[in-house]
Amino acid sequence: MVIILKKFICIFISVLLCFSLSVSSYEEVDVYVNSRKIISETPPLKVNARVLLPLRDLLKNINIPDNSLTWYENSDSIRIKYDDNFIFMSVGVNEMIINDRLVFSDCPPLIIGNKTYIPVRIVCEAFNAYVTWDDLTKSVHISI
Repeated sequence: MVIILKKFICIFISVLLCFSLSVSSYEEVDVYVNSRKIISETPPLKVNARVLLPLRDLLKNINIPDNSLTWYENSDSIRIKYDDNFIFMSVGVNEMIINDRLVFSDCPPLIIGNKTYIPVRIVCEAFNAYVTWDDLTKSVHISI
């Protein structure tokens, strides 16, 4: 019962966040890894001044293999373990565990359609990438 309630709350929060994004607040954002633009089926999202990308698209582009990812369907949670780095996060939850530390993110992972979107900066920095925002070009630059 608790798992069902938790899943319902996560989905409700995700839907609420999706509806809070209005077309007028849409801002096109580009994401680059080592100066190469990430091309994705779905464009990056900008939520609460944070850029999110579909989970697998981001991981692929920062060279983290699929076998480093575990999806826990019963709790809509994600575990990424690569080299000596580890992230555990849940959809709709602002707290993440990064390398055994509890970290707060002002933008949690979201499910939109059939894609799980994750915040670019916090995930990339957890894997020792350097992330910058270029306000002039409205783009994120990731160096790995």
